Amino acid sequence: MKSVSELFGPLEKYHADVDIFEFCVDAFDDVYVEKKGKIISDDSAFKSEEEIRKVIDNVLGSVNRKITPENPYADVRLADGTRVIATIAPMATRSANLLVRKPVVQDVNLETLKSWKAVDDKGAQIIKDALMAGKNIVLTGLAGTGKMTMLNAFITEMNPEWRVVAAEKNTEIQVNRKRFVSLETMNGTQSEYLDLVKKAYPMRADYFVGTRAEGEVAMKLLEYMRGEVSVLVEATASGASDLLKRFEVSGLTSLSGIHRDDLRMMISDAIDLVVTMKRDEKTGKRFIEHIGAVKGLRENGKYDIESLYNDNGE
Repeated sequence: MKSVSELFGPLEKYHADVDIFEFCVDAFDDVYVEKKGKIISDDSAFKSEEEIRKVIDNVLGSVNRKITPENPYADVRLADGTRVIATIAPMATRSANLLVRKPVVQDVNLETLKSWKAVDDKGAQIIKDALMAGKNIVLTGLAGTGKMTMLNAFITEMNPEWRVVAAEKNTEIQVNRKRFVSLETMNGTQSEYLDLVKKAYPMRADYFVGTRAEGEVAMKLLEYMRGEVSVLVEATASGASDLLKRFEVSGLTSLSGIHRDDLRMMISDAIDLVVTMKRDEKTGKRFIEHIGAVKGLRENGKYDIESLYNDNGE
């Protein structure tokens, strides 16, 4: 039986490299690898698009999945936890493409992140206090900013006596702790994910964790934040203000008849803390840029966000 790395053919060396956690194929002559925060280009990995298709078929076949012109998108998790997203024509108009994200296998906590200079003593203490107090936290940032690594650290720092239940579309959380329940959808669809979140919430969690919060899922997680269970959410945005605006859009498009003022009140009432991750494009360093406490709404209807922590990455 082939190892997971061998499934990737010409990309085997990248999957086997312990310093590489993400690589992507945009076209047969357009391959990028991220190693130690640096983006490396490789235009010689493949000789044709047919070779990309062969790799995609091998990888998907290992988990009994197929990709076809009728179903040109696949998002799967391999036996070792590697996440693979692939698209082909007609969805992919330029070339078949592939994104590979390996799981973070090392144990990570706030002390680890301090040693990486991803956060300092002040920021780490704010987060630790918030987690131990069971605050509702949204961890945000753009793609590639290290949100999942930070999320793992947050879960590791939670009270070891608490039961943590995580619901994900595709499993990315990798933590070594007891009292942790990890759930994922069967096929990675958004409708499945919403159903999973609904089923997972009653499982007596002390902290409920949701990832990739958007649309109806984001609104359901906000609803849970207003209940008795503490909630930790990961969502994509450039900062606290952008996150709250994106949640507004999710609410306006998924909640029938809700007034914007009522939606803003619901959002500001649900979220206690927004933690924003950033990646320095020059150095590749990932770090917590900002921690903001959502205090409610101002008289003008805008969100009142108290800045608790700032770091420009220097």
